[in-house]
Amino acid sequence: MHSVHSPLFPKGRQTLITSGLFFHIQICKLQPNHYYSFTLILQVIIIFSMSTIRNLIIIGSGPAGHTAAIYAARADLKPLMFEGFMAGGIAAGGQLTTTTEVENFPGFPTGIQGPELMKRMREQSIHNGTEIITKTVDGVDLSSKPYKVFVGKDTYETHTLIISTGATAKKLNVPGVDEYRMRGIS
Repeated sequence: MHSVHSPLFPKGRQTLITSGLFFHIQICKLQPNHYYSFTLILQVIIIFSMSTIRNLIIIGSGPAGHTAAIYAARADLKPLMFEGFMAGGIAAGGQLTTTTEVENFPGFPTGIQGPELMKRMREQSIHNGTEIITKTVDGVDLSSKPYKVFVGKDTYETHTLIISTGATAKKLNVPGVDEYRMRGIS
């Protein structure tokens, strides 16, 4: 809580701001050597940006999710990303975290390792203002606005939802596939 003197209110009043609620306290001296009288006026001001409804929630943390997060954060939409915790058996960052050499991503003429690329994308998302939560989304309700996103016992509401969960590679059901995974079998 902190004090603010505002030109909107006459001298002798002080405004205290706490959690978006404004309290105005007027101090009046009734008579010499007597107690001060305090008049408390509560004004509730609803500010859209202070509501608990998010502008944007992104589900998924692969290249598409982080690209959306970077652009949204740069547009000051304050995106919230759920990157998942071993969702579908894959670490946050998507399939690129299991890829060795990525040779076709712009800006890396000699290639880059998949995990390093996703690490850089995550860092750039955070640097631009994306809030990232490492939890897996259990479900969504798109039947009415605001949309609801369910994560464990928590429910998040959002005006806009981007679902960028990518894909999961189908594994061959042949002998040696686990032994040679990421060593020639993909």
